[in-house]
Amino acid sequence: SPHELLRSARYLWWIVRSDQKTIDGWQRELDEATAEEARLDQERAQLLLSAGEAAARREVALSAREAAGGSREWTPPRKIDDGNDGRRVVARYTQPVVERVWISEEERAEIPVTKREIVQEAPPAPIVDMDLSSESAPPLATEELKPTAPFERSKALLPMPARGALVRSGRGLAIKAKAGDPIRAVHGGEVARILWIRGFGNVCILDHGEGWHTVYGHAEAFSVEAGDWVNSGGRIGTVGDTGSLEGARLHFEVRQDRVPQDPLDWLKVPAGIARPD
Repeated sequence: SPHELLRSARYLWWIVRSDQKTIDGWQRELDEATAEEARLDQERAQLLLSAGEAAARREVALSAREAAGGSREWTPPRKIDDGNDGRRVVARYTQPVVERVWISEEERAEIPVTKREIVQEAPPAPIVDMDLSSESAPPLATEELKPTAPFERSKALLPMPARGALVRSGRGLAIKAKAGDPIRAVHGGEVARILWIRGFGNVCILDHGEGWHTVYGHAEAFSVEAGDWVNSGGRIGTVGDTGSLEGARLHFEVRQDRVPQDPLDWLKVPAGIARPD
């Protein structure tokens, strides 16, 4: 009957409205979970970048220590024996007491006075020319800032040049980083060439000496030029998709005398990034 039809329609409308509220609640929870996942991914990426920068600074410090004749191995400091058997030593300071004594003029006159020996003052120091203009200032010895440790000793210790998942790509690796992320040198070296290569886009080649080179491709742009020196962990450009058919990524290679090496044998991949087969 029409009455039963209207009643059934009303019941169905209530059910649909309840289901819609449930679906809306699930959608809100899904949106919140997606936003939380994006925030955690961003924090994870920042931690990976910090880990790479810390590894780069550690490698530079170890290289400088080794160049100075020290060892790359860390040795704990020795405990100094102070003779107190581990007991805490507390120093006690007592403020001296000043006692004032009043004397008469007659007593003051009887106190012997020794003449002071007048010491001739030293002659004034000569005036030094403080002209710090670029013409008179000596050039900085930038060679002293370059790490002296050979590239071949950094095997399995190089920091990631960018943050992202790793996949095999031809003779190197593709790092699925985001467009605009910084590209960092994995080891100190000189910028050998900046060029465009079909299939790899903007490419930078760093020369690390003794035939060792690293290659960085698909860059959006580079902030260095040929002949510049870049320290380990130094920024050389930004990730892009130039020459790429699969979106933003960084192509990375390690070569010795133009012979490709497996980058996975050289990179120190942080925890949380799966290594490709």
